[in-house]
Amino acid sequence: MNTKIRVLWALPCMAAFLVMATPAHAVSISGTAFCNVSTTVAGNSPTLATLAAGEATGTECATFSASGINFSGDAHYTLNGFLTDNGSASGITFLNSFTGASSPDNSLWVFTGTASFTNGQSFNVTHDDGTNMYVNGVLVLGDPGPTAPVVSTFTYTGATGTFPFEFIYTECCGGSMDYATTLVPPSPAVPEPGSLALLGTGLLGLYGIARRRIGF
Repeated sequence: MNTKIRVLWALPCMAAFLVMATPAHAVSISGTAFCNVSTTVAGNSPTLATLAAGEATGTECATFSASGINFSGDAHYTLNGFLTDNGSASGITFLNSFTGASSPDNSLWVFTGTASFTNGQSFNVTHDDGTNMYVNGVLVLGDPGPTAPVVSTFTYTGATGTFPFEFIYTECCGGSMDYATTLVPPSPAVPEPGSLALLGTGLLGLYGIARRRIGF
């Protein structure tokens, strides 16, 4: 096959590949906040068994979704400040007479979802106050007590694969609140289908021009 024909074949193949390209898997995180949790519990993140037993959950005060876990309420010590100061949450709904201006003191936050994990991967966790982190039902980090903001590095030693996770974060004692981890990274930006189609159309247009110039 001569060079001209190879070029003509390459352009439509590139267009088809880009149009049909599958976007990268996006991590979807569901979050629930409970307010007016007892000080004892808020200072010590409960276990999954405790939550399952219906204990220490306080009053449900917000639900939301997120593509990553990177939250900070240092600038605005309110429920909405924690959720939005870093632009991490979306689809926020406040419940049971709580509003975005409500205090987050003595609150408990549950983050659930499914993500890919790799044995041996290092990850950072920033938290103020306590957190318990579970992957596939197994505790991978337990640091439940009240603390000033700390950034710690850990190694994931569980199995490699795609598993459900549940991270529990508690805020007590006023002041500030931070919760972020790279164990579940933010979802990558993916091209919108319309953008892919437009790009594919452009390549097909180039293919037509090339055909006319080459003389086919």
